[in-house]
Amino acid sequence: MVHNPPTSIPPARGLRAQSPPENTHSMDTLLALYLSPFAERRAFARRFRDRYRERGVRLVLADDALEEEDLACFDDAIALPRPEEVGGAVDAVLAYARRVPLCGLFVQNEAALLSGALSARALELPGLAVEAAHACVNKYRSRTLLASAGVPVPRFALASSAEDVRRFANGAGGYPVILKPIASVLGRFVIRVDGAAGVEAAVAELRAWLPRSADIARLRAFAARAAIDLGCDPLREFLVESFAAGDAVETDGIVCSSGIRSFGVTEQVLAPRGRFFIDGYLLPAERPAEEIRAIEAVSAAALRASGVRAAGYSIELRVQGGAATIIEVNPRLGEDDGFAHLFANALGAAPLDLAVDLALGTEPPPLEPARARFALAYRSTFSGGRVVRVPGAGARAASAQDVLEIGVCVEEGARIALPRSRDFFPHLAYALASDSTSSRAAYARARRAVDALDFEIAATE
Repeated sequence: MVHNPPTSIPPARGLRAQSPPENTHSMDTLLALYLSPFAERRAFARRFRDRYRERGVRLVLADDALEEEDLACFDDAIALPRPEEVGGAVDAVLAYARRVPLCGLFVQNEAALLSGALSARALELPGLAVEAAHACVNKYRSRTLLASAGVPVPRFALASSAEDVRRFANGAGGYPVILKPIASVLGRFVIRVDGAAGVEAAVAELRAWLPRSADIARLRAFAARAAIDLGCDPLREFLVESFAAGDAVETDGIVCSSGIRSFGVTEQVLAPRGRFFIDGYLLPAERPAEEIRAIEAVSAAALRASGVRAAGYSIELRVQGGAATIIEVNPRLGEDDGFAHLFANALGAAPLDLAVDLALGTEPPPLEPARARFALAYRSTFSGGRVVRVPGAGARAASAQDVLEIGVCVEEGARIALPRSRDFFPHLAYALASDSTSSRAAYARARRAVDALDFEIAATE
């Protein structure tokens, strides 16, 4: 989501919640790192705070952008530096842990992965191993590990120049090819090159962006703190890959002590050509049973090769001719707006419930298959600007008559960043719908509802 700039709280001091529970010295503390967006993290706190207080656990927020409303939702809050300042974030967590012993770290988004893994190791708490975090966030390392384990991935190579890209394309069957930074960038600077004529400009654009990328800075800071060799120079090198044709799907779930708990196979609806963002999700994917089993098998092999344990996961794949190819392994739950609501409705268990159990080192309950067919559809924008008007309550209620839920992801006055900006997220709104027999029918219903919403966005210079 895109929000107005948050109230800044100096990182030197922690803030006490407005009404902390009594006898907090006798309670355990679960620290949640870099939870966003604001509305989602407050809903998370409201959902879990009283439940976990009854179990003797306090929920404490650790983030670089805190607002007064956060302090009414969480039991405590501490300010962190920006996520790319990995060493400073780890130091802040460890300093807090010296004052308030922690029973767990809640780490389930991209911004928190690297500092969370380092903090969990230092504090000997349950969580994703440092090596597994590196194996997934460093996309060159990920490709190398998966290929060595026999897990299908696109053909790939390190590149640093236009000549490298042309050489790769000539040896890998031609164009299109995909250029992407070494670090995970949530799709913000992934470039498709359709022919030799576009190589020079694409490489120049990517090379100019790499030194300014917060995602690259975060990976380099992590490597420095962990004394890990990245195997490349992410400031000047990047990945070039063969374009993976096929239908876009993903698998999501958690890896706990008893093994992989899959939420199922979800079909992705991709944004228009050339934009690596999602316009919708269909759960479960309407594909042959044999193909679903093959997708789950490749997904499980990727998790094993990456060393992912005690974490959520979200794995992107392409499927063609019944064969699945891994595009990306993310050792965290999916972050898109409304995504958790999709699974909560389908499975009868909210993903965050399961992730909290993981963070506390307890075994989550078994999952049941999806109870019906569900779909999310997004209203997106790929132009920068300022939100002048969002749909009113009446308009939202009218659109919601045929769906389970309508969510507006921006506020009036909010600034929408340009694509490839560190703050860019395209969603203006989402609709969640269900159908008794068809996730495609559910998607059509959700698409109609979200497209009916009226936004006014003014261009900014």
